[in-house]
Amino acid sequence: MTTVGRLVLLVLCVACSIGTNAQGQDDPVYDEDIHVLSFTESPYPRIAITTSLQGLVVVKATLDSDGNVVAATALSGPKLLAATTAQNTKQWRFKPNARKQAIVVYEYRIEPGRCLDDTRSMFLLRHPNFVSIVACQGSIPG
Repeated sequence: MTTVGRLVLLVLCVACSIGTNAQGQDDPVYDEDIHVLSFTESPYPRIAITTSLQGLVVVKATLDSDGNVVAATALSGPKLLAATTAQNTKQWRFKPNARKQAIVVYEYRIEPGRCLDDTRSMFLLRHPNFVSIVACQGSIPG
């Protein structure tokens, strides 16, 4: 499946999982309501690299009135990555919004190529709420 196809599927999954308001209509968290004030980078989990596990994890964060994350729940994604991803989101801070929620999408990807060691990964925050965590496929023998 292409990256665009995965993102379209992801958007549909998020829209279905956020919930409904009192009138039974979807009440989404819009991108323009999500403003990251601070975040903590997360490395690609070593066990996920070892097993070549890749995928998307969607996290719903519940915010307090100051924008601190008081709860984070993985809505979808590989089980092995879900807990680590939710824990990482708990360390973030957002500009407060009326819904007191934020959705963050993490993309875990292993790229073909060589790294100097197996511990390296790159964390990229693409605003407003999309993260790519990229690891290398292998290491250069020393």
